[in-house]
Amino acid sequence: MENLKAVIMAGGKGTRLLPLTSNLPKPLVPIANKPILHYAIETVVEAGISEIGIVTNADSTEVQDAIGDGSRW
Repeated sequence: MENLKAVIMAGGKGTRLLPLTSNLPKPLVPIANKPILHYAIETVVEAGISEIGIVTNADSTEVQDAIGDGSRW
């Protein structure tokens, strides 16, 4: 199998999800006590992909801070 890579889009303001996104980025909104972004990462990992890039807003580090280096996946 080739070395596959994935890109997850995790940017945007989330204005249609207000007030949930008033102080939390859209990808970190929890569903069943887990951020939405975690579901995307877990799905990619289950597919056997280990290199994942996450595209975020340039003016925020919240997603990067929440995910870290991804080693827990």
